[in-house]
Amino acid sequence: MRNSSFMALSLALMASVVAVPTLASDTAVDGIYYDFDESSLTASVTYRGAEDDWMYDATGSTLYVGDIVIPPTVVYGGRTYTVTAIGNDAFIGSRQMTGLALPHTVTSIGTGIFTACTSLRSITVDEANPVFLSSDRVLYRRSPLAFVFAPRAISGNVELPDAIGDLPASAFQNCTLLETIVVPDAVTHIGEAAFSGCTSLTDITIGSGVTSIGRSAFQGCTALGVVSVPSSVASIGHAAFYGCTGLTYLILNEGLRTIDSWAFYGCTQIAALMLPSTLTSVGDKAFYGCTSLKTILNRSPLDLTPGSESNGCLAYYATTVDNVDPTSVAHAAPPTPFAVRSVGSRAIAVSGLAGGRLQVFDIAGRRVHSSVPAAPTHTVVLPQAGVYIVVSGARRCRVAVGR
Repeated sequence: MRNSSFMALSLALMASVVAVPTLASDTAVDGIYYDFDESSLTASVTYRGAEDDWMYDATGSTLYVGDIVIPPTVVYGGRTYTVTAIGNDAFIGSRQMTGLALPHTVTSIGTGIFTACTSLRSITVDEANPVFLSSDRVLYRRSPLAFVFAPRAISGNVELPDAIGDLPASAFQNCTLLETIVVPDAVTHIGEAAFSGCTSLTDITIGSGVTSIGRSAFQGCTALGVVSVPSSVASIGHAAFYGCTGLTYLILNEGLRTIDSWAFYGCTQIAALMLPSTLTSVGDKAFYGCTSLKTILNRSPLDLTPGSESNGCLAYYATTVDNVDPTSVAHAAPPTPFAVRSVGSRAIAVSGLAGGRLQVFDIAGRRVHSSVPAAPTHTVVLPQAGVYIVVSGARRCRVAVGR
């Protein structure tokens, strides 16, 4: 009986130990908390206090604050440790952390480390680091080059490395201060929700290597005014541009085959659209809520009728649908090359004109130029630097001037 009582007491004590929250190291050196491995003389950066303490600090004032610089080595208890890792959840909830600098010695980064770091603007990595690198404030893995994390308070223009592969899901999700970005030609896929919620994003250039745009990729990018989908893109995913209420000009090039359901749902400013001859499938309600979409030039094999909800509500709000025989389009002689290039801080040269009216619109949809050039090449002086849409008949082109 006594042995049974002793065993029961032992089990109870073990249970009480397990119930105690796992604590991070309470050992801080210069304001940074570490776990130390005495056998290898290495240290990993960790969170402060109990694992879920961050949930009870709405401002993050008790966690990491400001610009945090991780040193390559740290001295503790008279011994020198090499900082080799950033542990799981290390900076979780640090809502007032604005910057992070990593040394060349950090070769391991855990999961969840940037959760709720809503003020983080920049990440930098020592150039001698063999595993990680930073470019334009974004964290990457070095070989093969791969995206790791973009700070959620990153702002302005971001340049991605030319050699980067696919953009993963949620790469820049809710980066509400991001304004412009160029997706390099090496990228083949833009992942799910990659730019979702980027409410200040006004300009996106999609590289010529992109073959697919994932679901919700640009959902809620309400400031996005112009989207030109290159001919390399074969598919646009579910809700990819859902709720992009500022989208005024949408250019769909030859090569696009499928537009998934809800892709452009609620894009209320699109007024006209030309469909490529390669387009064969449009998902349910893909263009529902596009209340300004009144004019469609249809080169695709889709049968469009004004007021119809078929083919993703493409012509549901339309008053004019010009159906062009896709067979004749496919076998017609190629059109005169249409090209627009910047020739100064405020001027563009338009070539390949085949008669008719030439119009230029600014990013807000205001017409800034209208003429009927007599020659196939024409120069236009614009009011200021910026992004413009050049329209000649059914052909459209976007150009950035003075950038």
